Amino acid sequence: MKKQLLPILAAGLLAATAAGAQTYQEVEDDTLSVAPLNMTVEQVEDADVVGASGEEIGEVDEVLMEAGEINALAVDVGGFLGIGEKTVIVPLDRFSVAAEGDDLMLDMTKEELEALPEWND
Repeated sequence: MKKQLLPILAAGLLAATAAGAQTYQEVEDDTLSVAPLNMTVEQVEDADVVGASGEEIGEVDEVLMEAGEINALAVDVGGFLGIGEKTVIVPLDRFSVAAEGDDLMLDMTKEELEALPEWND
């Protein structure tokens, strides 16, 4: 009985892993609109990311799309002068435009952002 369950469990694990894997692509056209933010890709890239307290917690590295839809941002977080920094993926719906207009607000703390898995493009 156990030998029969092993292939079934392995197949289920592979299917779950494949479904959970996300294949993002960097948006190359800087003129495309990032609709929820009412900004272009060019305006979003390199924008500072600030937490709810107003402190800078990261910087947008890339605008990402999946299945032809812009739906995430790659954010650089941590480190000092680029050393020890990592890039994480954050869903686009977690961001809003800060009052200053050039920064993006994120409903996460720096610690939560740093805890996300690293993205290697």
